[in-house]
Amino acid sequence: MQFLTGIKDIRTKMVGQLVGQLPSTKEGRECASDFEEWVFRAIQILFAGKLTNPEFKPNGDAIQRRDIVATNNAEKGFWKRIREDYEARQVIFKVKNYSTLKINDFRQAQSYATPLYGKFITIINRNANEGLSQTDRGYVKEFFDGHNVLIFILNAPFLSRCISKLRSGQRFDYAEKNLNKRLDTFERNYLSLRHSKSRKL
Repeated sequence: MQFLTGIKDIRTKMVGQLVGQLPSTKEGRECASDFEEWVFRAIQILFAGKLTNPEFKPNGDAIQRRDIVATNNAEKGFWKRIREDYEARQVIFKVKNYSTLKINDFRQAQSYATPLYGKFITIINRNANEGLSQTDRGYVKEFFDGHNVLIFILNAPFLSRCISKLRSGQRFDYAEKNLNKRLDTFERNYLSLRHSKSRKL
């Protein structure tokens, strides 16, 4: 019993450290690798047992090297939904250490949507607002309509909040519930938007 309690205490301390490290990571290229490492550890903790063998994508290109890839072996919940609805057996996370996404970020994410990786790509950025801007909503819809790829955007505060719930004793259900709710918002609202004018992709 003491052994199990010790493991729990160590894990709680690790979770607390991870939550605390995010504010000290500055936005921008200089600290991009630090943020990338933070996201990688967050994915390992939050999605343990559902996404396996997470790793940085082995590629010599400096931009692509920041991708994180994990195998989707989920038997239930959010990630099973992603595998079945978007054929995503291998899940890609694009990590951007800044708040405002650019059109090229969406183009880059869409380019990874191959038969091997499926039709679902996640971008994780530093936006303090968990909601999407009108511009980002428009891009999400256009790339879905034009390429049949859902670009799912999560921000660091969202991940941090999910992790902090683990520290307070709540289960992984919190992340599952909120990821499913967020995906519902994408599918029901953002993919149904109307635009006064279209953008050239």
